[in-house]
Amino acid sequence: MDDDKAKKAAAYRKKYEQKRLVKHVSFNLEKEKELVEFVQNEAEDFSNWVKEVIKEKIHKKWLQYFS
Repeated sequence: MDDDKAKKAAAYRKKYEQKRLVKHVSFNLEKEKELVEFVQNEAEDFSNWVKEVIKEKIHKKWLQYFS
């Protein structure tokens, strides 16, 4: 029975991952210290923070386009 649960969980994860796009961000620890510090201290949920920044930029772009 545990094997069935494991198979179902694996199938769910596979289906979930197919619907996602993952972009990796790298920071140079020496040259981008302020960015690293911000990400570690200010952006608790980095993924959602990035999404909100992108949405704001899209919104601003649309406002400029239709102005």
